[in-house]
Amino acid sequence: MLLLRTVKQGMPRGRLRQVLVFIIVGLVVPACSTSNLILENRVPLEKQHPYDGMLRNMDYQLTYRYVFHPGAPDEADRIVFTGKIVPRRGLDTFRLRLHLLDGAGNVLASHVLYAPGANQGAARTTINRTLTVPAGTEAVAFSHFSQENIRFGRSTQTADPRTLWG
Repeated sequence: MLLLRTVKQGMPRGRLRQVLVFIIVGLVVPACSTSNLILENRVPLEKQHPYDGMLRNMDYQLTYRYVFHPGAPDEADRIVFTGKIVPRRGLDTFRLRLHLLDGAGNVLASHVLYAPGANQGAARTTINRTLTVPAGTEAVAFSHFSQENIRFGRSTQTADPRTLWG
């Protein structure tokens, strides 16, 4: 109503356009910034025994194992992660992340497991990483971003793109 009254009172069109853009941006940006990661293969953090898992989708197959190691009183807990990744052919860009989650599903930490670089292609490889585990971690999950050669114009992402470049 206030906007309509302002238009009737003779607000210049340029100023009206600025106000409308401000309102739209004010509504859209917060909605975008609250989007959550789309996580794949969420599993509880196994602290007593090694955990073996496999994740397969249209872009890659990952066979992995992690072992939880509790830290000393003055040290952080850690996970020793090993795995074998087989990306599908034709991917120019591929990134795989491991996320450590609390009981509510909030991301406490993210670690890049595999990222050969933009337009470097993705190849079979093994992953051997030791990762720090924040206090309160109760689950692990994965996310990935992949893109084919630009000629084919296909892109797949299972995570908020703003979080992928870290």
